[in-house]
Amino acid sequence: MTTTDAIIDPFFTKIRDVERTLAKEKGGFALFVLLMPEDAGGKWDVVVSAPWTEENPRALQEVVNGVNAKLTADEVRERIARVITLKLNHPLVTTLNERVRCETGTMNAGDLVIGGHNFGRACLLVSKAPEPRSRARRN
Repeated sequence: MTTTDAIIDPFFTKIRDVERTLAKEKGGFALFVLLMPEDAGGKWDVVVSAPWTEENPRALQEVVNGVNAKLTADEVRERIARVITLKLNHPLVTTLNERVRCETGTMNAGDLVIGGHNFGRACLLVSKAPEPRSRARRN
């Protein structure tokens, strides 16, 4: 997958819409990335981290609902392996936030290796330090 593929493929446009809709409704993300682990059978993990996901016990379900609202049932079944929420201090979140800045679109990161662990192919939508909690939206 190239950056051009991510721009042309309607799947990535829909995933970008998921991120934008949730950010508008709930607050911004520190990380919103698609990861394709080598053992995922060609399916993506949707991995997110945000202040509002830490504070909300229903955050995972809200992200899943957001994915289901934008993608067809076939797209979810054929292209999504799982949805994962991570704490802001998770090593994947902090490392990506330190090394990569991406806020406005899609960035194909190719094979992602952090600390010797291969996370597989990556397509970043957002990677930025989170807003201070006092500025984050609360719902």
